[in-house]
Amino acid sequence: MSRFSAGRAALLVIATLLFASSLAGTAFAHPDHDDDAPGKNIPVPESEAERQFDLVAALELAEMQAGLENVGLTRCTDGAAAGYACDGVDLISFIPLATLGGGEGNDLWGWTHKATGREFAIMGRTTGVTFVEITNPKNPKVIGTLPSHSFSSIWRDLKVYKNHVFIVSEAQQSGLQVFDLRELLSQKQIPHVFAETAHLPAWSNAHNIAMNEETGYAYVVGSNTCGGGLHMVDVSSPTEPVSAGCYSGDGYTHDVQCVTYMGVDTDHVGSEICFASNEDTLTIVDVTNKAAPVQLARKLYAGVGYSHQGWLTEDHRYFVSDDELDELNGAPKTKTYVWDLSDLDSPFVDFTFTGTTRAIDHNQYIRDGRSYQANYKAGVRIVSLDDVATGSAAEVAYFDTFPQGDGAQFNGAWTAYPFYHANVIAVSTIDRGLFILGYEGESGSVHVGDLESASELAFPNRWRARGTVEVLDESGQPVAGAAVKVRWSNGKTRNCVTGADGRCEVKVLRANRFGKVWFRIVDVASGGASYASWLNVDSDGDSNGFRDRVARP
Repeated sequence: MSRFSAGRAALLVIATLLFASSLAGTAFAHPDHDDDAPGKNIPVPESEAERQFDLVAALELAEMQAGLENVGLTRCTDGAAAGYACDGVDLISFIPLATLGGGEGNDLWGWTHKATGREFAIMGRTTGVTFVEITNPKNPKVIGTLPSHSFSSIWRDLKVYKNHVFIVSEAQQSGLQVFDLRELLSQKQIPHVFAETAHLPAWSNAHNIAMNEETGYAYVVGSNTCGGGLHMVDVSSPTEPVSAGCYSGDGYTHDVQCVTYMGVDTDHVGSEICFASNEDTLTIVDVTNKAAPVQLARKLYAGVGYSHQGWLTEDHRYFVSDDELDELNGAPKTKTYVWDLSDLDSPFVDFTFTGTTRAIDHNQYIRDGRSYQANYKAGVRIVSLDDVATGSAAEVAYFDTFPQGDGAQFNGAWTAYPFYHANVIAVSTIDRGLFILGYEGESGSVHVGDLESASELAFPNRWRARGTVEVLDESGQPVAGAAVKVRWSNGKTRNCVTGADGRCEVKVLRANRFGKVWFRIVDVASGGASYASWLNVDSDGDSNGFRDRVARP
C-alpha cells in the first residue's frame, strides 16, 4: 500500500469512528439544502464527522480523477462501452475534468451557431465554465475557459440566448455573467482564458437561470433577491441586461421553465407562463405582465421530498418533473412525476414512472418525445413518452457515467443536454468530466459513408467545386431520399437529396484567386431515422466523414 493510500485509509477509519459516534445528533441535508440562502432558511452546521468525510471524499476524487484519460469513439456492445454500462447509447468521446480546467463539474448547456452549424458544449465547473467544440463529436476541442466572476462554487447554472451565454452561481457577488459565444469561432490559440462580455450585479448569488428565447426574458431563481423567487431580466439586448420584475408570492424557487404557452388550456394560450419547482410544490405563474405576475396554481403532491426540476412536453400538455429527495425518503427506485396540464389553474399528477435503479433523479430535458434524465449515479436514462397520454412511460436506453454503483447519493451525472442537430448528447458529471454520447433511437439511423471531391473550370475567372455525399443506414446500405445539408467554407449553404445509390452532389463557384474550398456536413435527415453523426466515415480515408477539401483544378 502506498503512503498516500495508507494515509487515506487511516483517515477513513478516523472519519468512520467520528461518524458513528455523532450519527444520532447529526442532521444531514441534500446538497441543495446545505446553506441558509434567503428563502431556504435551513442552516445546517457541519459536524467534525462530516468534515472528515468531505476530506476523504476529496482525496478519493483526486485519486480517481488522476487516472482518467480522454476516450474516443466506443460503440455500446454487449451492454458496455469503455467500462461503462450502456444500452442503445454509444460513447463518442470523453474529456476528464483535469483537461477541462479541474475542480468538480456541475451544469451544462449547448450552443449551435446557426450560420455555420458549429456546435459547442458549455460546462460549468467549480471555478468557472469551459467551452468545448463538438462539431465533430469524435474529436472535441477545448477552446477555453471563463473564470468565475467572484469565487468558486460547486453550483453554477447557465443558459444561451442570441449567441450569448448567461451564467449564475451560488458564489457570493456572482451576479449575472454574460459572454459573447461568437468569440469562440475565431479563437486561434487554444485553450484560451476568456473575459466576460458583460455583468449585471442585480443580486449576489443565485441557484438557477431559465430562458424564454421567444420573449427575450431570463428568469433567475434561488437568489438573494425577490424572496428567492422569480427575478425577471430583460436580455433582449444581451450585453445590456435589465431587471424587469419580481415574483416572490411562493417563496424560494429551485428551478423553472418559462414559455409562451401553446397548450390545451385556452384561457392561457399566448401568455408567458412559468412552471416552477418550489421545493414542495409545482407552482404556475403568469408572468406576461412583469410588473404584476399572477400565481395560477400552487400544488403539493403525494410523496413529495424536494420538488427539484421539470420540463414540458413539446405540446405543453404535460409537465414531467423530478423530486430530489423521494428516493432518500423511501421510494425504492427513481420516480418521475407526470403532471396533467389540461387546466393550468388546477394541475395534478396524472401518473408516476418508476425507473430501473435506486439513483436520485436530478435534471431532465425533453426532445422528440424522449426525456433525457441525468440521474446522478445511474447516469443518463432516456425515457420514451410516446404513450404518456395513456398514463405510461418506458426507459428505452441508458448510459451509466458512474460505474461504481447506482445508489441514492449525490454524485455522477448533473445534466444531459440533447438539443444538438444530430442525436448527440452532452453530459456533465460532478466527478469525472464531459461525456459526449450518441443515441441512435429506436427507428434506425443514417450516417455519412463517403465524401468525394472534384473540381473543374467554369468560366475564365472562376472554377467549380463539387462535393459528393454518400448516406448509409445502420446496416451500411445506401439510403435514397435523404436530405443533406452542406456548408461551404465561403459561407454558402447547399442542399441535396440522395438518389437510389445513396449519393447526391453539391456545388459552389470560386474565383480563380482561391486555391481551395472546404465543405462540411451540417445535417442529414431521412424520415424517422436519426442522424448518427458519430458514425460518419469516409470509405477511402481521404476525409473524416464530416468535411472534405476541394482543390482548384
